[in-house]
Formats: sequence, structure tokens, C-alpha cells
Amino acid sequence: MILLLAVYAFRINEVSKLTLDDIDWEAEHLHVRRSKLKKVEEYPLATEVGTAILRYLKEVRPRSSRRELFLTLRAPYVLFPRPALGQELELS
Repeated sequence: MILLLAVYAFRINEVSKLTLDDIDWEAEHLHVRRSKLKKVEEYPLATEVGTAILRYLKEVRPRSSRRELFLTLRAPYVLFPRPALGQELELS
């Protein structure tokens, strides 16, 4: 999450709304719904960001049928809440 914020300067709500379908692994692109522009934009998937997302998916993200990229780590697995993400960043 932090890499997405730092590398692309996305807003917290843009990162929290990412889905598994927003990552095009073959074309190495990331699709983001920009909150202020109210449209979807395409970005090249930076190697370090792609590697971090893959690691998260393999090692951290709970198994779930949900399509949101970032989920809570405890059941019920739901979209990672934006206020919690903001609090985590303040603590870092």
C-alpha cells in the first residue's frame, strides 16, 4: 500500500479501492480510478510495486473470493477500511 502511495502519488481512497482486476500482469499496467478526475487511468506497473503486490498476494492476503486487492487480515475478510489505512500511515 505504501509503495502505491509513494511511487504513484495515489490517494488513500484510490489505493483502498483497487481490485485484483485492476492489475494487468501481462501488459504490466495498473488501472486506477482517480477520485478527483472521476475516471480510470492506466499506469505502468513498476517492478518493485508488482513484486510487492505479488508477495502480498502469496504470503499475506487471506484466501477470499472478494475481488478487492487489500482485505482485512481477520475474518470476516472485507475491504481494508480507509480510516485504518490513514492511521497506519500516521504510525509509520
